[in-house]
Amino acid sequence: MACSTSACLQTTWRKRWPFYEGLGFSVVLRTVNEAAGEQVAFLQLKELMIEAYQTGRAAGRAGAVDHIALDVADVDTLFVLLRDGGYELLDDAVRFLPFWARGVRFSPS
Repeated sequence: MACSTSACLQTTWRKRWPFYEGLGFSVVLRTVNEAAGEQVAFLQLKELMIEAYQTGRAAGRAGAVDHIALDVADVDTLFVLLRDGGYELLDDAVRFLPFWARGVRFSPS
């Protein structure tokens, strides 16, 4: 059953950390995406980083993946290469979120 009420989302959010910590992950950043009104956390295990966020828009079915992020040296150049290569992009430009010390720039594609 999908979680859609605020109380349900808060309970689910609190219950997830022991699962990840039991696997060896550490929560390295907790913040809020103000534009979406969502809590966000980044969990790390060695070189693997997972972004978890609270949302009422989840697919609510097993195996659903919202997105995958790759760390690249130059997101602007990659964006142009994908756009000019004929890939379908969801936005017209690279976007920004104020996470971490310098923020996160990304392009949903």
